[in-house]
Amino acid sequence: VKDFFAKNTFTEQDKIWIWLGNTLKTAMFTARSVLKYAPNNANMIANNWAFDETAPGQCKDPNQPNEQPCANRLFGVMPFALYGDLNYPEMKNVVILQKKWRENNKESTDKFADTKYVQGYAAFLLWKKAVEQLIKEDKQITGPNIKAALETFSKISTGGLTSPITFTAND
Repeated sequence: VKDFFAKNTFTEQDKIWIWLGNTLKTAMFTARSVLKYAPNNANMIANNWAFDETAPGQCKDPNQPNEQPCANRLFGVMPFALYGDLNYPEMKNVVILQKKWRENNKESTDKFADTKYVQGYAAFLLWKKAVEQLIKEDKQITGPNIKAALETFSKISTGGLTSPITFTAND
C-alpha cells in the first residue's frame, strides 16, 4: 500500500475514493492499513456488508489507539435504519424481538444490537409477507412461489427499516 501511493502522483486537488466491500472485519483492517499511508485527500466508502455503526471503532489500530486513520475519511452505505432508532415504527418490534432472544439465550442484550440485525429482520419481514400472500392465495409454499410472490411487491413498507421495497423478475 505504501509503495502504491508513493509511486502514483496525486495532487491535493484530486478526489481519491476507494471502495470497500467484503465483511466488516476485513474491510476495517483494509481501511486502517490503506488510509494510514494514503494522502489526506483519499477517502473510503464501504457497502452495507463492510460497514455498520461499529466501523469507526474497528478502524482504529489496537496497538496505536491514539492514531485514527479513518477519522473523517471513512464513509458507509447503510440502507437500513440504525438499530434502536425508534423514529421508525417497525423498530419497536425489532428491539422487542432482539431483547427477547438475548434474554432467552442468557446473553447480553447488547449482543447483535446492530444494523446487521435490522437487515436480517427486514429480510425476514419481506419473506414473511411473501409467505402470507401465498397462504392467502391458497398456493403451495415453495421457493419458486415465494420468488414469484416477492416479484409482485411494489413499494412494500418495512415500517421505516428501509426505503419502500420493489422486486421485479429482473432483480
